[in-house]
Amino acid sequence: MAVFNALHDVGQDLVDLLVDRTGIVDTLVGPPLDPPNGAVEAIRVTLLWVTPQPMHRNDLPRAGDDGTREQPLASLTAFYMISTYGTAADTDPVQAHNILGRVLQTFHSVPVLELPNPVTVLGEGRLSVVHQTTTAELLEKVFTPLQLTLRPWALFEVAPIQLLHQDPPLPAVPLVHPGGIHLSGVEVTAPPVLTRVTPDPATLGGTIRLDVEGIGAPGHVTLGGVRIPAANLTIPTPGGPIFVDLSLAPANTVPAGTHDLTVSTGTVASEPVSLTLRLPPVPRLDAPVPGFHSIGGGPLVLTGQSLITTLDLVAWPDEGLAAPTDVISLATIAAANQITVTQPVLGAANLRFTTYRLAARVGPHSFTPWVLLELRP
Repeated sequence: MAVFNALHDVGQDLVDLLVDRTGIVDTLVGPPLDPPNGAVEAIRVTLLWVTPQPMHRNDLPRAGDDGTREQPLASLTAFYMISTYGTAADTDPVQAHNILGRVLQTFHSVPVLELPNPVTVLGEGRLSVVHQTTTAELLEKVFTPLQLTLRPWALFEVAPIQLLHQDPPLPAVPLVHPGGIHLSGVEVTAPPVLTRVTPDPATLGGTIRLDVEGIGAPGHVTLGGVRIPAANLTIPTPGGPIFVDLSLAPANTVPAGTHDLTVSTGTVASEPVSLTLRLPPVPRLDAPVPGFHSIGGGPLVLTGQSLITTLDLVAWPDEGLAAPTDVISLATIAAANQITVTQPVLGAANLRFTTYRLAARVGPHSFTPWVLLELRP
């Protein structure tokens, strides 16, 4: 917005810029010359009409630094006709046409005026000048009421313009609520910390695991601005990981892409973590629920999608690798939406009782995003 004391200042800024760029001294705000005097080169900047800017009709009063309030400023768009004249008047229009070309070049080179500046010293802010398309109908509407003969001209939209009020500021708003403000029962609650989301990227329709610190009793999970209901959440152990089912509404309405994910406890939310969601069908493993498995308790069954091409299940410790032998390949029985590692294979794999990262190898060099699983005796 460009703020001015008076509307005439807008046209004067245009005049100052044109004088500086074209060198035409006889450049004024005023009606077109008719007939032109033909003695000197001239430019006339003529205000044709002014319209309010609709998006600012309902602006609220502005607060001053001292607590007083100011009525919203009038926000306007102005339309100016700029006409040019040469020393040969109507008998030789060459100079008038050339001057008009220099006017067009000026506003093409300087479409935005940063006010004030050494050339245009009136007003403050940014003022845009846009050359408008003209038609025969507009030409007739402009020149017929003025009863002028046609001469070189162009139409420019100049905006946004705001005019300062002449009325005094409104009374200050009380800084303290009548009767005072009383605070009681104030409690400080640390927000939960969302430390990890697996798998990432995830697939729409799958299950993800959220590792959270300081969660207490979770309130809700928000993904991409969509609040996930309690029916989508599974919390096997208090304070443990949260499993979110993305196959239930409204979670399955979140579009593919990268979204912010937060966990809330009461009215306090965690800092957002980015999660990328992909469209099925792509090979995926769902986060195993409840997040642990007993090696001696039977086969390990992992669900997902597009797993029929699984070659093996690759496992490595979550805390990191101490030796190449820490990466273990487990033979699987693959189906469309699940893979199974038999209990004998688990028992012979020399797995440690710790948390592992698991990824299905679905091609020679292709793996699903990894998931977490704690192995117990």
